[in-house]
Amino acid sequence: MTWRVGLGVGTYVAFLLAVLGALAWTTGTAILLPSLGPSAYVLAAINDQPRRVVVGQLASVLAAFLAVLLFASGAAPLLDAAPQSLAGLQRVAAALAATVAATVAMYATESLHPPAYATVLIVSLGIADGVGDVLAFAVGVFVLVGAHVAVGRHGPWKPPYSL
Repeated sequence: MTWRVGLGVGTYVAFLLAVLGALAWTTGTAILLPSLGPSAYVLAAINDQPRRVVVGQLASVLAAFLAVLLFASGAAPLLDAAPQSLAGLQRVAAALAATVAATVAMYATESLHPPAYATVLIVSLGIADGVGDVLAFAVGVFVLVGAHVAVGRHGPWKPPYSL
């Protein structure tokens, strides 16, 4: 039954995110950002290679952080910038540059991971763009993949799930 597959995937993804959520809650850091939800799903349902998740996410967060430094250093986050402002334009430019850089990096390392594009936008648009945010997110990526690998070896879930 397909609902059982959904239940297995859903509880597994929730478990992975609960690990990150507990760390984010106790430390007050950006260990859990929205782009890790799709990464957890891909690990659970599609069996994406952990290496692609790690390298794709880290390449993307680095590309976005560098793009912010080059194009939007000191600029207000896009959602806080006034319409048609220089700060908003700088954030959009950083997002576009980061998209290109992250794509090149993912192709060069054979680490295509579509959820990492959310990371590009989260960082480049100013939602979480500080050094501490970037480092905490990197820790979150490793914790996510580490928890997935541990569960794969020891259970109780047996990803990937498929219909």
